[in-house]
Amino acid sequence: VIDTMGAGDSFIAGFLCGWSAGMTLPQAMAQGTACAAKTIQYHGAW
Repeated sequence: VIDTMGAGDSFIAGFLCGWSAGMTLPQAMAQGTACAAKTIQYHGAW
């Protein structure tokens, strides 16, 4: 492991937020992916 970013955590948070708000599965997955993509734009988890 070179860097612990938390991209998986961000994906799950975005996905669950969308899913619980009534998004369709593809929409919730897209939201989770967008959250993870935003997370990996920075170096380090903190």
